[in-house]
Amino acid sequence: MDEYDYRLIIGYLESSISDDEVQQLLAKVQNDKEFAEGFNEIAELWNAGKKINNNIPKAQNALARLHQRMDAAEIPLQQDISSKKVYTISKNMAWLSAIAAMVLLCLALVFYQSDSSMTFKPDAITYIEKHTAAGQKMNITLPDGSLVVLNTLSSIKIPSDYGNKNREILLKGEAWFEVEKNPEKPFIVHSGNIQTLVLGTKFNVSGYADDEVAKVSLVEGKVQVDIDNDARKRQILKPGDQLVYDKKDKSSLVKPFIKEYAAGWKDNTLTLDYESWPEAAKKISRWYNVRVDLKNADLKDCKLKGSFAGMALTQVLKRLSYISGISWEIKEKTVYITGKCN
Repeated sequence: MDEYDYRLIIGYLESSISDDEVQQLLAKVQNDKEFAEGFNEIAELWNAGKKINNNIPKAQNALARLHQRMDAAEIPLQQDISSKKVYTISKNMAWLSAIAAMVLLCLALVFYQSDSSMTFKPDAITYIEKHTAAGQKMNITLPDGSLVVLNTLSSIKIPSDYGNKNREILLKGEAWFEVEKNPEKPFIVHSGNIQTLVLGTKFNVSGYADDEVAKVSLVEGKVQVDIDNDARKRQILKPGDQLVYDKKDKSSLVKPFIKEYAAGWKDNTLTLDYESWPEAAKKISRWYNVRVDLKNADLKDCKLKGSFAGMALTQVLKRLSYISGISWEIKEKTVYITGKCN
């Protein structure tokens, strides 16, 4: 790798390179084995530097491999007296040495702290947790003025130091976000295997634990979505893009979407976008706080599409019976669905 490669990798880890450069880097990771190995080693050192207490062995191993690469790079210096060749390799070595020095310093500080009689205790971070019950929604204004609309049976955890150094929250379920711009403090949503990073934008994240897919739908601005902690799966979304992540096979795709079907829920509109009856049953169950019992296995192959604004449960079921030809019955808090799709 040359100096540009190292600058590209560090810029990626700092999230300071352009979209075109991100795509260029990902292409090199996929097509250049040596580059991919170097990228992984530097990324390990970088991440270990952020969380050094938990990654000392990992950092040491990555550092050893990086030193091997440095030793290998020194060989041409002894054999080639070309000033141009020596200059190029020396600059590359300076970049590698700087990275290695950063991690060595972190390691030294950790070992010093472990041997010292003085112990450092960081301020404990506590969390404020907001959650909704079945059929309930909640508007939450964060300390920086950003708005979160929490969908039914969802929760967010907000750290007590939110906004001091960064803006990160943990989401379970679904939420709509309107984020105040702050280029110095990106807004990050952690939801299952998906991490969404934005500067200021409007977007929806759906990540219920019992859903087969998770979705990030972007209305305004730009977001970066990281999946499975794998940089090669990173996606940059533009307005109108929806990332759909399949939890079973760990694959993802980006497609266009209609805002109403992604975030109509916040305006009290239940939407079904070519969803199967099992998927629709989950939505209806959360929305109306009922249990939905599908009596016919063939219903799983039925696809439903419709928009139901402010409707009672019985109204929705009547509409669905017209659409799909099913029959329904409500007993106490259970909806029984029978029949087959048209």
